[in-house]
Amino acid sequence: MSDPLADRPQQAPRIYTEIGNETDPAAPCSNAIRKGVRDGMVQYSINDISKRTLIAQTMENLVDSALVTTPRGGHGQFRIGDR
Repeated sequence: MSDPLADRPQQAPRIYTEIGNETDPAAPCSNAIRKGVRDGMVQYSINDISKRTLIAQTMENLVDSALVTTPRGGHGQFRIGDR
């Protein structure tokens, strides 16, 4: 995972206030991945295995949407993790 602050260091104080220290983002990222995979898989049956590219894209989109959050103060959204 790349450093989410590498290209926007001015956001560092706000991001760290929202998510804590550098080890804290691992849990929300893991949860987003689990949720995206789970929600993506329930949309398809075992007979749809030939559509694995579509299944993977669905899971990727669901993971990406789960990584967007609104801070406690409600001031705009940001991604918890960047690729």
